[in-house]
Amino acid sequence: MTTQPAPIVVGYDGSTGAQSALRWATAEAVRTMAPLRLVEAFELVIITRPSPGHVVPLEAVRTARQTGLDAVAENVRLHHPGLTVETRLEGGPAARALIDAAEEARTVVLGSRGLGGWSGLLVGSVAVQVTTHAQCPVVVIPHE
Repeated sequence: MTTQPAPIVVGYDGSTGAQSALRWATAEAVRTMAPLRLVEAFELVIITRPSPGHVVPLEAVRTARQTGLDAVAENVRLHHPGLTVETRLEGGPAARALIDAAEEARTVVLGSRGLGGWSGLLVGSVAVQVTTHAQCPVVVIPHE
């Protein structure tokens, strides 16, 4: 009986940093013959104020995010046909989703900066939290 190796998890939010992390993680997954798992956190913050507007149903937003993540995974599969690529769209904060994913991961790979936060920081708050609390090695890829 063969067991599949633990996956290489990459935190993905579509940012330039996440794209760099995805390239590195894909190369590492190919090199080590490990599955690749793309994890995107989905946290919707609703700010209300007295103004007319249209609210998009949560499920529609979730479906759009999952469709985008699946398209990224399909592109990786297209370029690396033998690679197992999985996606996970997790509810809640990114750091929590990635720390949880690290429990069964071989490695977690992150970009140094994501979509949120302060552009002047060298490493984002998610990277700091994940490197501090993950149960596996974490690789932070600097912005190109």
